[in-house]
Amino acid sequence: MQAIAFTLSVIALCLAVPSNAEPPTPAQFRVPPGWRVKTLRGEELRYCRKEVTLGSRFAKEECLTRDQLELKIKVDAENAARAAQSAQICTSALGCANN
Repeated sequence: MQAIAFTLSVIALCLAVPSNAEPPTPAQFRVPPGWRVKTLRGEELRYCRKEVTLGSRFAKEECLTRDQLELKIKVDAENAARAAQSAQICTSALGCANN
């Protein structure tokens, strides 16, 4: 149920961007650590990183557009905040429903 709500919130974020909004200038966007700029087959710039999946010895390269990367960073930050909040709530026996 939470996965469906999360997916709907991501879709809502994508639709909430006004169409007349100006894209940020390159000076405003900083490439996060671990990512590098790459141009694939004459397309727009992509931001790529190599990631090794659990149980595999081979790295998989993930390449995203600027908008996709900004959304991924935002979603990852929200997930981290949600995990930290649930960890704070469930540190005492009174805060968790399972105890």
